[in-house]
Amino acid sequence: MIHVSQGIPVSVSNLLKMITRAFYSDLHIEVVDVILRMGYTSEYTISKELEMKVEKVRLVTNSLYNENFIKFEDRIFKKQTQGYQKEKRGLTRKIYKIRFWFIDSNFFIWSLKERIKRIFSHQKQLTFQKKEIVFRCPRKICGKLFSMNEIAGIPFDHRTGILTCDNFLNQKVICGTELIENKDFHTNGGDDANLKKKKIEEIKPIIEALLFSTRFLKS
Repeated sequence: MIHVSQGIPVSVSNLLKMITRAFYSDLHIEVVDVILRMGYTSEYTISKELEMKVEKVRLVTNSLYNENFIKFEDRIFKKQTQGYQKEKRGLTRKIYKIRFWFIDSNFFIWSLKERIKRIFSHQKQLTFQKKEIVFRCPRKICGKLFSMNEIAGIPFDHRTGILTCDNFLNQKVICGTELIENKDFHTNGGDDANLKKKKIEEIKPIIEALLFSTRFLKS
């Protein structure tokens, strides 16, 4: 049997509540609250507490599991019932499995840290790509982007001085639309800096709560 710690630090509990209330549905919030209150509970208990069908509970718990918010343990139970077996009266043993859900504080905090790292890494990558794009095709069905490294290969009409898109729309048709300059290429990065600052401000309460929570976890 998996060892499950029943004691969830208040700071971790508050952090989990903050995140679910900010980014998830009412059903997610209710299920998380039940698991926090119980510490270790089966999907049938959650179903009974919320007066919700087990199938619906499973949809929510599986969603929370995929988000690395909760963990589960499958437990096997045996039950003996009086009945008939091969035309003989006697005890019949029934084996069934029940899934129990719980919160691993250390795993939740680690997962949240990794997610925040990915958010900033993705934002940094998007900013870099945005600055590298020099030209773009304005045609809606195309929209190809051209970076600094691709300039030498872009078709150029020496007579008109126009750069044209060389993207294949299908096996036989090349786009050929006149490219337009990417305005973001010449910006000084001020807009990107402001956007990054805004994103940091939006998740700052979560980061602060995360840092506070790590003080109460086992290393």
